[in-house]
Amino acid sequence: MLHTIASGPLHSSQHLTEGICAVAMLLDHKMADYAADLVAASVMSWADPLLKLIKCAMEAMWEAAEGTRVAVDRLHNMCEEARDEMQKVAEVMKDEMHRERRPAAEEMCHGSQGGKQGGSATWW
Repeated sequence: MLHTIASGPLHSSQHLTEGICAVAMLLDHKMADYAADLVAASVMSWADPLLKLIKCAMEAMWEAAEGTRVAVDRLHNMCEEARDEMQKVAEVMKDEMHRERRPAAEEMCHGSQGGKQGGSATWW
């Protein structure tokens, strides 16, 4: 019986030591979690303004790209209109030149025939 009484307190002190070690380990984990939370909060407080700045820059770039696309579309349409106008002018000029060339060619033909008959062979 003496042995059981002696082993009882020894046995409970071992449990007490294990319990203290478990509480110390839990406190250590709790402190590690708290430190990790502090680091995460610190990083987020630093990263949040940076992310907002990046978002603003991205929105500005998006708006600039959209404005550039609109400008390119307008320029393309203007160039097509200018090309169409130049083609119209070229057709009109071509028609006018043909109209002016016919009488001149006929005159030259009649003039050269008349010149041959009159003795003058040069019409240029």
